[in-house]
Amino acid sequence: MYSEKVNQLVKRRVTEILDSIRHGVVVVDGKGMLLYANKAAAGILQKMGIPLADKRNIAELGLNREMERAVQEAAAGASFHKQQCQVNCNGVSMHLSWDAVPIVAGGRKAGAILLVEDETEAVAMARQLKEWERLAAAGEAVAGLAHEIRNPMAAAQGILQLLDLTDDNEQRKKLMARFSRELDRMNDILTNYIDLIQPPAEEEVELIDVLEVTKSVVALIEGEAALYNIGVSIRPVQPVPRVLGDPGLLKQAFLNIVKNAIEAMTEGGALRISMGCAGAQAWVEFKDNGSGIPPEHQDNVFRPFFTTKVAGTGLGLALSRRIVRGMGGEIKISSSQLGTVVTVYLPAICQDVWR
Repeated sequence: MYSEKVNQLVKRRVTEILDSIRHGVVVVDGKGMLLYANKAAAGILQKMGIPLADKRNIAELGLNREMERAVQEAAAGASFHKQQCQVNCNGVSMHLSWDAVPIVAGGRKAGAILLVEDETEAVAMARQLKEWERLAAAGEAVAGLAHEIRNPMAAAQGILQLLDLTDDNEQRKKLMARFSRELDRMNDILTNYIDLIQPPAEEEVELIDVLEVTKSVVALIEGEAALYNIGVSIRPVQPVPRVLGDPGLLKQAFLNIVKNAIEAMTEGGALRISMGCAGAQAWVEFKDNGSGIPPEHQDNVFRPFFTTKVAGTGLGLALSRRIVRGMGGEIKISSSQLGTVVTVYLPAICQDVWR
């Protein structure tokens, strides 16, 4: 009699504990018969339109097929962890995460436990947060665009006012040349901004020789580099795979990186470009010995319109990352007072050897 009261007390305390947790707990025996469901499980099943009744087989409840199969296999000894599913109930979508594990008693399989959690609200909140972040980023980008456009517009307006005040033809020619440069600057800002935000166009993808693209970029900037006493070298350290993508866009991404490196070496220096492969990735490393990026700015270098340069737009690296990510790759940056290293990683398509 005393033993029976103790058992009842323990059972009641265990039930109270299980009913107090937010995870649903469903217990079945070795034949798949429902033995127990706590309050959280009953609430979740009720939302799914499943009425609870003792002595029903798990296969008769009307669970999601994947969950039903997992519970049956768990009763046979299998385990399922961190599973997720989406179910539609009366026109309402529910997002569930669940585990199914076996019950072992005395070394024998005695049934299974299904642990289930309703994450519908968490998923909705995550989506809402993502939308807020998108709107915030859009607002920041528009504010940055307005700020960048305002400077050349103000300069152009000042030039027009000066034109009205002079009759000297030579002076007017110089003013018109400055006016044209400000218009070009506004056009560059708008073009880069549109390239950054517009959906990717259908591109003619092809196998790209990374070395040849890099050589073409160096040919474009070696005159400017020489003007600032900067040496540029290319060093392929091993056979590099080709990559798949648009060679024109990759050239643009590399050119933005190289220009940033040259502008960082205000007192001359060296830009060393090396490349190779690591596993299934091709990599290209751009290493300069400029002044480096201050630690407090390193988290912002890919943010549109963020720049520490007087005449910069802050769109170059953001656009380069978009191009590289569109090819399935990524850009990593490390910087110190000794210089900056920008590394581009791209998926390799096939192995080539240097010729």
